[in-house]
Amino acid sequence: MKGKSNIGKIIISIPICIGLALFISANILNTTVKNHYIKIYGLYGNNIAIADIEELSLKDTIPTINKRVNGIMLTNGKKKGYFNLDGKNARLYLYNDESPFIYIKTPKDQYYINLTTTEETKSLYDEIMKEKSWKQILKIENCLIRINMI
Repeated sequence: MKGKSNIGKIIISIPICIGLALFISANILNTTVKNHYIKIYGLYGNNIAIADIEELSLKDTIPTINKRVNGIMLTNGKKKGYFNLDGKNARLYLYNDESPFIYIKTPKDQYYINLTTTEETKSLYDEIMKEKSWKQILKIENCLIRINMI
């Protein structure tokens, strides 16, 4: 009798696991830029404050992935979560293995992001650059206002 209940559990678990994998795969990279944050939705999602960005660039390659620390790596090239890259931990939000990759460095983490197409990735990069430029202009204006008040 015990064997039949285990088979039942397995039969119920398989569709749930497949459904979860399809859900994660479909929603792996829903990303927006608004309110001074880069918002990455879903499992292993994150908010990256634009003001915290120390370095922002487009890269043709990413460092070698040594191991998955805490994340998902699907066979179709999608990777999301913490990975060890050449001895350093980084957060990957990759839809595929094709360049370009957006590289973001903050005081706490480094990130590599790409979307379904080159155009989408470059568009996201442009949005981040635009938002970052506005932050820098506001900082400069704030400093000028303080200087004028002295």
